[in-house]
Amino acid sequence: MRGLILAGIAALLGLSQPSQAKAFNDPAENGGRWLTRANSDDEVGEPLNIVISGDSDPLVMQVDDSTPGGFYTYWDSLHFQQEFAGIHLGGDQLANVGDGLVAQQGILRYNYNDRNGGTLYESRNGGNHIRYWNQSSTNALFIAASAEMDKEANHMIIPNGYNLGRDWIAGNATAKAINNATADLTQKGQTVGYWTRNGDAATNVSFTYETELSFKSNLTTYNSSMVNHNEQVSVNGNPPQDGLVALLKVSIKSGNNQVNADSWAVAHGVSYVFATLSVILSAIYLVY
Repeated sequence: MRGLILAGIAALLGLSQPSQAKAFNDPAENGGRWLTRANSDDEVGEPLNIVISGDSDPLVMQVDDSTPGGFYTYWDSLHFQQEFAGIHLGGDQLANVGDGLVAQQGILRYNYNDRNGGTLYESRNGGNHIRYWNQSSTNALFIAASAEMDKEANHMIIPNGYNLGRDWIAGNATAKAINNATADLTQKGQTVGYWTRNGDAATNVSFTYETELSFKSNLTTYNSSMVNHNEQVSVNGNPPQDGLVALLKVSIKSGNNQVNADSWAVAHGVSYVFATLSVILSAIYLVY
């Protein structure tokens, strides 16, 4: 009632009301779709199966690794990082989330809880990874998640890899494993991410996030034949993707908490020997 009264007073005075942040807009309503495009010459693509809600904490939506607590710190809390030493041998994908067809903003790989070399291990041996796009109308972040095989298998998506990639992330974000996602499943949980400036341990800070998870259905209308690697990903004759989109609404419970350098190192399995071998490992990766 109080809100209605205030709204009425504002209307009488000609004052504008602040707009409520929106979770996301359906890309299909503005010429887009819930599939990426593997390249500009091919219509097949990978499902956009996760959305970070546009009404999440604004700091989380800042895709800038110089921002403490932003997008990359949140994904650190889920054990994902940018590619090791900037090595990127795969092709960029494109997507239209309502802003026209544009290239991915980046790719993050699961780091196996090793912030030094975990993403290199993922690139070599396979695992979970994401590509992401911002939607300008809502600031939501659209994500294509998938679990892939190793380098020898040319990073083919594993059977059921689109659903599994999504559910592993959603489970990590809410600290509760998901074994069978359904449209009515909801849960929430907390995770802790770390940020440091240029590897300087004196700048280490932590942020605690709370993620509310829900699943959205009836958004994907594409034919299964449009899904990249659909025959290899499909299991027991089921479609390669179940049509569910995980919606993550992220809030920050605490932030900029100073972290003791030693405890941070232990928490992330830091190996100082590994740092001296990083160049050698990079060369091995590139050659083999």
